[in-house]
Amino acid sequence: MKHRLYLPALAGAAVFGLAASVNARKRRKSSGAKEDLERARAAWAGIMAKYNNDLGIVDFIQVLGDFPMLGDEHVENCRMLSSREKLILEMKKGGHVAEVGVQKGTFSQFILENNFPAKLHLFDLNFGAFKVAERFSEQIKAGQVVLHEGYSSIELARLPDRYFDFVYIDGDHSYEGVQRDIAAAKTRIKEDRYLVFNDYTFWSPSECIPYGVVQAVNELCLKEGWKLKYFALGWGMYCDVAVQKSRSKVGQSGEGRTTNYRGLDLAYDKETPHLGGSIKIGDSFTYCPRVWDYMIDRFAIESVLDLGSGCGRASHYFFRKGLKVVAVEGFTPSVLTSSYPAIHHDLTQGTVSTSVDWVHCQEVVEHIEEQYVENVVDSLLTGKVILLTHALPGQAGYHHVNLQPPEYWIQKLEAKGGRLLQEDTDRVRRLAATDGAIYMQNTGLVFANSLRA
Repeated sequence: MKHRLYLPALAGAAVFGLAASVNARKRRKSSGAKEDLERARAAWAGIMAKYNNDLGIVDFIQVLGDFPMLGDEHVENCRMLSSREKLILEMKKGGHVAEVGVQKGTFSQFILENNFPAKLHLFDLNFGAFKVAERFSEQIKAGQVVLHEGYSSIELARLPDRYFDFVYIDGDHSYEGVQRDIAAAKTRIKEDRYLVFNDYTFWSPSECIPYGVVQAVNELCLKEGWKLKYFALGWGMYCDVAVQKSRSKVGQSGEGRTTNYRGLDLAYDKETPHLGGSIKIGDSFTYCPRVWDYMIDRFAIESVLDLGSGCGRASHYFFRKGLKVVAVEGFTPSVLTSSYPAIHHDLTQGTVSTSVDWVHCQEVVEHIEEQYVENVVDSLLTGKVILLTHALPGQAGYHHVNLQPPEYWIQKLEAKGGRLLQEDTDRVRRLAATDGAIYMQNTGLVFANSLRA
């Protein structure tokens, strides 16, 4: 009976949906509109009376069929948000993003300006109707925005698996249409990332037509173990939900979760293996804006040395946050193609000499042989605060020659004036988990430099 109480309640809201559009969205007082609504309501009541239940309310189960309902286990860790914009702000910054159903591109613009995707893939049947190509001409030319015109499920299927950080689905709202988009999108998001659905409702009051989003999403959760992680309110109850399927748990050693780089364009130099390698589009497992924002606010950071800056994604983020940035990278191809200007320096040749508030160093130290470690430590201690990650014993990777437990690096830095900040380290690791930055989650360490205090 839970279904029969739930659906008629929504149906009642749907009957007065157009009135809400007049009063809430347009905020206009129009007696004419109210009279039209009353005539429409009376006509609706007459036509639909044959579907009324014992309470005299239309039984939508008779009209649209039964809907699978979620259990407590599917919503136990779900966060309620005030809008879809707030939901998008919870998504990972940078990386690869898809939006299915673009219309004028207004929400696409919001994603660009707030999530800073390296690539934003837009899918629509017809971009010409609203001149989307013209709106994003600069981003398209720069390679940041990619247009895919045609049926979204077909176009999505052309892209590699585990490619997107999140997919925003706002296309065909029929049950069959949503199912097709789910089938194409669910294998193309990275591990523990999100499918986000617009208009999570079974009925559209402004169009007076059924939607299949609730049915399709609920079936995904019930049959395949996905769970609601965010529920965002929307005008007229056109709400958004973000669902996630956890495929594995991350252990302290990092062995419980796979960092899968298959299909990505990797670069390295066999003659200088100590410089490591790079992923040309950037490593999504090192991108952790919540951690960076915490460090900037916690320590009032104004300047930063990005030691081992790679393709420049972190440096570019710091610059956009208003910091003075020194980016240093040893791998020449990365320096030449960096999205933020970088200085070439090989740590086996000496220390980086500068003076900054913060040194940021991710996935670098394990590539440096023991005989050059002092160059690394001295470079780290050019900052008042240090944030670094390191590879653990047994951790696989290209030219991992210095795999150490955390005690090793703590001892090295404390011998020269560093002091481990345990509470900040714990906080950073928790934040990294929400960013999907597994290296920072597993081995991130925060130090204060007592010689620069």
